[in-house]
Amino acid sequence: MSYLKFFPFFLFLVPSLTLAANVGEVIFNEIAWMGTKANSSDEWIELYNNSSQEIDLSGWQIYGEGGKTLILNLKKKISPVGYYLIERTDNNTIKDISADDYGVFGGNGLSNKGEYLVLKDNLGNIIDQLNFQSGWPAGQTSPDYQSMERGVNGSWQNNNGLSKNGLDTNGNNIIGTPRAINSISLASTITPVSTPASVPVIIPIPATALTSATAPVTAPVPTSTQAPSSSAQTQATSLPITNNQPPINNLPTTQSLSSATSINSPATIKSPLITPNDLFISEIMPNPNGRDKNNEWIEIYNGSNDLVGLSGFYLVGDNDKIFTIPVGEKLASKSFLLLNSQKTKLSLNNKGGSIKLFTSKAQGGLLLSEISYSNLKEGSSWARNTSGRYQEARIPTPGSVNILELVKNINPQFKE
Repeated sequence: MSYLKFFPFFLFLVPSLTLAANVGEVIFNEIAWMGTKANSSDEWIELYNNSSQEIDLSGWQIYGEGGKTLILNLKKKISPVGYYLIERTDNNTIKDISADDYGVFGGNGLSNKGEYLVLKDNLGNIIDQLNFQSGWPAGQTSPDYQSMERGVNGSWQNNNGLSKNGLDTNGNNIIGTPRAINSISLASTITPVSTPASVPVIIPIPATALTSATAPVTAPVPTSTQAPSSSAQTQATSLPITNNQPPINNLPTTQSLSSATSINSPATIKSPLITPNDLFISEIMPNPNGRDKNNEWIEIYNGSNDLVGLSGFYLVGDNDKIFTIPVGEKLASKSFLLLNSQKTKLSLNNKGGSIKLFTSKAQGGLLLSEISYSNLKEGSSWARNTSGRYQEARIPTPGSVNILELVKNINPQFKE
């Protein structure tokens, strides 16, 4: 006779324990109180998770008037060191980026005159608050509708207009960075330098003489955040944060390349010796979000320990179009030079192309750096990594250290 044996299984139910969140674990990170160019009522708020843990925001609430007016009940989770996008009224404020939550923002939205915002967890604890009842410290309405971004020290500044993410309902660029790193955070501008008796000349070493293609891309983290400068040069930091740096002013117009470019070594080598790995094209933006015209850019980096004179240095783009850096331009050590297409008149083809950097013709027209690229996604840049090769960067960083994902196979289009 066979027996069926039954083994009882006991399920022990352990009640979940809700712990109070720590103050500052989740913060207000970016606010578009002014709305967008398409509609001033299309406001949005971005939260940021400072912790290394996923946090359930279910039951959390955002209030206005210091806690008197409920703006929104939150419903979802926020990823570790991640973003949580909240849009007013519906999920169409930023048409190409989905919101985590949306609502009427208390019915009247955010006042352009200022607000006292409070973020509370599900236990009613205040996790973050912003008392701007007397007026918003940053952000701009018409014509640019620049968002208000938070810096590492709690200060607030306008989006720099270079690092942008998303499109409004009419297809205009959002002048802000929803779901992306703030354009202005931990930014450090260089201190003006006096002109030395002699500016070092860039002398390339033949590729056969180089043992590696590596180049430094970081510098010590600045101890303080300084106000943005009008200079187009920015000091590199070891943190992946973009900087508020407008393109150079009064740059010469594009001209045609009339003769072949020489890459032969000059007869005389001047000191100090700087290799092509010290001065190079570090990032380009051929296909920005939205309109390409005047929004494309090229970034040059000086990884040497010297101030470098760039007078007469030039870039060569497709169809042999060239742009010459003006006389007197210098680039400080460990700094970036950002060149906007509005001034250079160099058009970067979305389907692919190349950009080359040369020394001045007086120094032999020597090839320092070359980038070849093809078919980049809209909004992605083409950036140099620490091995000296180039790859797609989903988070562009004009004027700052590149943010790159680790990839197994580097695109073979890199050229020494």
